Formats: sequence, C-alpha cells, structure tokens
Amino acid sequence: MTRWLWMVLCHLGLSVAVAAPPSAESVVRDATAEFYGALDSRSNELPLQQGELYRLVDETLLAHVDLERMSRWVLGKYWNQASAAQRADFSKEFKSLLLRTYATAVQKASLESIVYLPARESARPDRSVVRTRVLVSGAVALPIDYCMHFRAGHWMVYDLRIESISLVTNYRNSFGTEINRFGLQVLIDKMKQNNRQHTAKAKP
Repeated sequence: MTRWLWMVLCHLGLSVAVAAPPSAESVVRDATAEFYGALDSRSNELPLQQGELYRLVDETLLAHVDLERMSRWVLGKYWNQASAAQRADFSKEFKSLLLRTYATAVQKASLESIVYLPARESARPDRSVVRTRVLVSGAVALPIDYCMHFRAGHWMVYDLRIESISLVTNYRNSFGTEINRFGLQVLIDKMKQNNRQHTAKAKP
C-alpha cells in the first residue's frame, strides 16, 4: 500500500469519526441544556407568557420528538381507519397537547435537578433508552425515561416513560375509550376545542 493511499484511507476514517452522530443521551442533554439556557437568558422576563414558553419548548425540546410516529402509535388501529385529513388534524392537535404537557413539566424542574443514569445495552443499535431522575424538593426522585430510535440520521424520542408508565400507552388507552364511544372525529373536535381554549389563555 502506497503512502498516498494510506493517507487517503486515514483521512476517510477521520472524516467518518468526525461525522458520527451524537448519542441518544447527548441529544437529550443538549436539548435540555439549550431549553434551560434560553429560559435563564429570559430570567428578567419571568414569569414568561405562556405563548413564549410554548415557543421555547417547541424549538428546543419537541424538535427531537418523532411526532409522526408517536401520533400513529397513539391512535393504534384507528390510524389506518382515519382519513388523510383526520390523521393530519390529529397529529396537529396531539402536538399542541404534548406542547402543554412538556411546558408544565419543565417548569417544575431545573437543569441541575436532572440526573442521568448509566446507559443500558440495547438489543437493537437503532434503539436506546435514556434514563433520568428528576430531583424534586421535598419529594422522591421522579424517574423519566426517554425511549428513542435512530431515524433519518437523528435520535428521536418516540415515547416517554414516567414512573414506568408509557405516555404513548396511556394516551392510546384514553383516546381509544373516547373513539369507541363517540368516534374519531368527535375526539379530534374535542382536542381542537381544548387547544383553542389554552391558546387563547396563552395570548398576552
């Protein structure tokens, strides 16, 4: 092997190493740090208007959530029965619901209160669970696990387990009961109404 070819191969190897994507835990850590950093930079504006808080959550945290996959899994068998318009409407309203859920949760914690537990080996290289504990003053540490998959070159959250309870499963059971009783369109309409009410309250 010539010296020139060896240098080319070394350069290619270095390029691959540099281009390697961050780990699932790094994605969670960086997004969380970015959110609380943005929140700290606005400390003179606290308490933030809800609309501004939602914007920060959307840009820093929900950017790493696979909303399409989560919406599909939450609806389960009803996803295939839904029209394209119903799927789009449900995904949009479900995102608004997640936005409020995230915004409520992150206000009860801080960057310093989040502890990351050692990673566990996964049987699938494209799956990972980032295990954390949120230390809340005067309460037991809250276990929150981020279930993630590697998709389109990025680690994305497809489920959250809070105290070992799956967010996707919880919503699927709740929504499934509503759909069985009233139908999918009624559920979507109720979600729209609730989201509009919260949006109106969030406006300054």
